[in-house]
Amino acid sequence: MKLINSKAISLSEVASMLEDRKKENPSGELEYEQANTLAYCSGFAGIPFDKQEHFIKDVSKVVELPEVVLVTLMDILPKKEDELKQIVVEEKASITDEQAKELVKVFKKYRGS
Repeated sequence: MKLINSKAISLSEVASMLEDRKKENPSGELEYEQANTLAYCSGFAGIPFDKQEHFIKDVSKVVELPEVVLVTLMDILPKKEDELKQIVVEEKASITDEQAKELVKVFKKYRGS
């Protein structure tokens, strides 16, 4: 098997894709693994799929981050600046202390939705 393309996607996007697949299936059911994946993604997704575009715009107003960092932040929505910085550094990006404070405020807004 040859990898042609790779893209980071959020848990809520995976859940949305699986919901679409479930609707397309004549039986209205998913395979065992797909059903388990849907349950997991639905339970642990940070923000709903339909709010991701707004989330990316709000984060981009504070700092430009690579797509993989944005996806990770969407799924986790860190509550503390230290958690946020650890995620960002892990993906070889960087933010200032002020940007971290602002981002935590943005995440709080989305955590309530």
